[in-house]
Order: sequence, then structure tokens, then C-alpha cells
Amino acid sequence: EGNGEVYRTSPTIIQLQACQEYALSFDYLSTDDDAYQVVIRSTKDNREVLKEYLNGTKKFNKVFKTGDSADYYIAIVKLNKGTFLLDNFKLKSL
Repeated sequence: EGNGEVYRTSPTIIQLQACQEYALSFDYLSTDDDAYQVVIRSTKDNREVLKEYLNGTKKFNKVFKTGDSADYYIAIVKLNKGTFLLDNFKLKSL
């Protein structure tokens, strides 16, 4: 498995609306520090509204707001060697 987006939400299943606030949570395990990030970005202009490293074994909880486009998606991005596990993915519109 190479670097880059290893998980990504599909806009046909999870459609993020423009200028909307969301609560995102999931459990995860990352075997190596700074190997993975969660990123929320626009397909249209690559604008990122959230970008954070995922280190160790934790529960991720963040609130974010999309920009003017309705084409945002959530991705797990691999930056270096390591293993990543994700469970209990939840997204709630606020």
C-alpha cells in the first residue's frame, strides 16, 4: 500500500452540504506516529477545512464546517509506513 488517500467517503453515500457544521467521530489505531492524517477537503478547489495527525489508539472527535462548495469529503491519508485501523465511524449534522 502506497502513500496517499487510503480511505475516502463516497459522495453518493455521504454527501456533505455547503456551509454546514458536522460532528465527526471514530475510533482508531495507528501503529506509527505521524503516519496517517484525517483530512476534510473539497474536490473542486482542494480547500481543507480539517487536517490532523492520527497517532496511537484513540477516539477522534471534532466539529468542522464545510465551505461554500457541496463537494467536501473525508479522507484518511497515509504519509509514511504504518498500519491503520478505523472503527465506529459517525458523522452528524449539527
